[in-house]
Amino acid sequence: MNRSQWFIATTAVLLVLGGTLFYHLTKPLRKDDSVKSVNVEKESGFRAEVVVLDSLYNQYVSVLQAKDQSAIAGADALLNKQFSIIKKQYAGSSPPAMLAAKLIRNYEVRVMLNQKLLGRRNLQADEVARLVQRIKELEIVNQDLKTQNQMVQQALLTLP
Repeated sequence: MNRSQWFIATTAVLLVLGGTLFYHLTKPLRKDDSVKSVNVEKESGFRAEVVVLDSLYNQYVSVLQAKDQSAIAGADALLNKQFSIIKKQYAGSSPPAMLAAKLIRNYEVRVMLNQKLLGRRNLQADEVARLVQRIKELEIVNQDLKTQNQMVQQALLTLP
């Protein structure tokens, strides 16, 4: 081997050893402390609260179909109570709190949309009842006009 080959080989070996040494010495500095593991107990508790919230929401939606105002008010109160419990428990700006806030907002929007739908359904029911009443009135008027028409035809037939 000539002198330039020895220089290249020595430099390559030193470079590999330096890179390896640098990699192993800076390993603790590369650990990201901002990424923290999620506590399994807190996660399971959060999931349980979400399941309760979802079941209360489903119950609320089914009560809306029944059109019982006292049951609707009771289901709405239970849902709002669960909202406040979750808001109180997950207050702050931590990632679980942000997730809980988004979840609560999602359910609040869904409840609001269901309430608007119920309001529209009630307006439609009132309109249908008004139209049914108007149709009955017009049928009575129609029946009266038919009777008058028959009487006029009989009167015309009896004329000389």
